Amino acid sequence: MKRNHLVQLFAVLALIAINIYTVSGIGTFYNPIRAAESPDPWVYQKDGFYYYMVTTGDGVWIHKSSKLETVGNATRTKVWSSPNGDIKGAVWAPELHYFNGKWYIYASGSISATSDQMRMFVLEGLSQDALGSYKYIGLLNGGVGAIDEDLWQDPLTNKLYMTWSQWDPDQSIFIAEMTSPTALSNKTVKLSTPTAAWEQKGWNVNEGPAFIKHGDALHIVFSVSGCSTSDYALAKLTCTNGNYLNASAWTKSTGPIFTRNESNKVWGVGHQGFTKSPDGTEDWLVYHAKSNQTNSNADRSTRIQPFTWDVNNNPVFGDPYPTNLKLPCPSDGTGTKQTITFDPIPTKSVSDPSFSLSATASSGLSVSYIIQNGPATVLNGTIQLTGKPGTIKVWATQAGNNTYCAAWPVYREFNVTSTNIPTGTGDGLNATYFNGSNWDTDVLSRIDSNINFDWGLNSPATEINIDHFSANWKGYILPLYTDVYNFSIISDNGRRLKIKNTIIIDHLSGDWDKEYVGSIHLTAGVQSPIEIDYFEEVGGANIKMYWWSNNQNKQIVPQSQLSTTLTSGIKSSSSESKVLVYLNPAQNTVTVRTPKSMNSLHILNSVGLTVQNNKINNTKDFTCQIESLPAGVYFIKANCDNTVYSEKFIIRK
Repeated sequence: MKRNHLVQLFAVLALIAINIYTVSGIGTFYNPIRAAESPDPWVYQKDGFYYYMVTTGDGVWIHKSSKLETVGNATRTKVWSSPNGDIKGAVWAPELHYFNGKWYIYASGSISATSDQMRMFVLEGLSQDALGSYKYIGLLNGGVGAIDEDLWQDPLTNKLYMTWSQWDPDQSIFIAEMTSPTALSNKTVKLSTPTAAWEQKGWNVNEGPAFIKHGDALHIVFSVSGCSTSDYALAKLTCTNGNYLNASAWTKSTGPIFTRNESNKVWGVGHQGFTKSPDGTEDWLVYHAKSNQTNSNADRSTRIQPFTWDVNNNPVFGDPYPTNLKLPCPSDGTGTKQTITFDPIPTKSVSDPSFSLSATASSGLSVSYIIQNGPATVLNGTIQLTGKPGTIKVWATQAGNNTYCAAWPVYREFNVTSTNIPTGTGDGLNATYFNGSNWDTDVLSRIDSNINFDWGLNSPATEINIDHFSANWKGYILPLYTDVYNFSIISDNGRRLKIKNTIIIDHLSGDWDKEYVGSIHLTAGVQSPIEIDYFEEVGGANIKMYWWSNNQNKQIVPQSQLSTTLTSGIKSSSSESKVLVYLNPAQNTVTVRTPKSMNSLHILNSVGLTVQNNKINNTKDFTCQIESLPAGVYFIKANCDNTVYSEKFIIRK
């Protein structure tokens, strides 16, 4: 055999191997459809083919395939390179469109050597081949700094509209009519700016807008929050009266409509496009997402999934699917569709025996099960609990055959409870807030139920700075199990965690959205002192504290297991009337009145240490001098013969 024939044979075998790897079964595929770094995906469907593009930075590349699920790994062709024309580099979010018998590419690029001067521009195709050559036409929007353009042609009027993201001063959504496929009208209208906390995670962002119409509703679906964060998500604007250039005709969603899903291990969903299945019966969402909870742009990959519509013509995207689940391929008109019915699963106990699952496929074919997460295993449709409490998520799937299409997976979640868990009745932690990033000037003391805050660009309270503030939380934590507990803090910015007087997380640095983890052994039912330090510099502010162990799923540490005091030695042992403390909050003095005469009175700080002792000669009223004590949360402990009274109070300077 000649050498060139051998080369051809090896190439064919390599393609066969690639197809075996990428096609996971009859009628199914796995997300992502392109596992490599592939942000800002765009798909255009024409004449039986899908054309796929992503941000590469060095120019414009196009993949082409007859199947949506394989287009991400199809051969790609570079159709235009930078620098060219006004664009020097940093080419982002290209989109391919076909108008009036010509191909056009719209993209963003920098007019400088770095990405600090981004502009929108247009390329025009020189042939009827979408993979052919393109020429640079020029900048759009008068050369104003902007990115992420998308176009839509009204089928009723044939008018062409563009939407994009422009700095004004934050990234905001704009719309304008096109006078031609290569020229934008001078009348631009701002439709949305990132004013809500859910649009400001990381930094203030409205970007990546894309049109989609259903019934009388035209939607602009766009991305919110920082693109590198786990909280990147989708929101939408909707116009139903056709007055597209009137900002008041658009209504913004009250929150994200497609967002991260912890149990499915998908974060940072956004920058989407829309397309149809090959037979035109299904709407599909094309987007990028992350498989890790990181603050990074380096792990974004392209995913696809179908979506539906509600009765008001709003898109319903559901949750992003996990990457370990086989999904049915987009419908091509062949095969009989099937559905899965999955009965609810009641709450179980850790001591329950194994049990059978009861999902059925309309085809009558056998159903398979996958445990997505939780303390259980599954074999041949039978679940075996592992003896640990938690939440279990199980998927039912049916891969199809030569007659039936694969079924869309259906999941069920159920809880497994445990007995004799020392569930607490805690009130939270003592919190002191300071103006200044170095715990400089204490301005507020209060009790916080737990550490689960997302202040965005706002202040925790009116007394506290929006930027450059700090906080300290103290109290006691009650573990549910005797085990090595893992604690993690995700915050913007610095954090330090001390448990049992041992520092287990110590990252008082200015980074954000990273998860820092520390571990310590705790004893079930025994309170341990806990202290958290935190500071905020500028921009977004948040802090969340999680815990988990071999016996317990990961969760925010709940209020029930956090207490401002030890359960013994501080709380009143009397069932009679409570002690009266006034004024509260106090400054220089605090007066205590008890039902019985006192013989001693003590002031304890927020962690139960005595900071002042007072001997009293049998009186029911006593005034303490507290001018030397700093601001914070304190406790009165009054001894009256065989009865101890206690009450909480605050010193505010």
